Amino acid sequence: EAVERAAEGGFDLVLMDVQMPVMDGVEATRRIRKLPPPVGTVAILALTANVMARERERYLAAGMAECLMKPIDWEELFL
Repeated sequence: EAVERAAEGGFDLVLMDVQMPVMDGVEATRRIRKLPPPVGTVAILALTANVMARERERYLAAGMAECLMKPIDWEELFL
């Protein structure tokens, strides 16, 4: 559903939960990145409770712009 909604366009930012049922956020991000611009270039922020550095690197390598830890620090989000 995340990929389908992103494909519709009109978003300035996608908040992508890393752990979702059916398809995880990393795979959803990879699929969004394969869409033509401007849809495929939308900023995607990972949301996760996993704070391990190697996991953060994996999210960024998939095409996410940044990684925010849950619970969300709303001030960090708006920086």
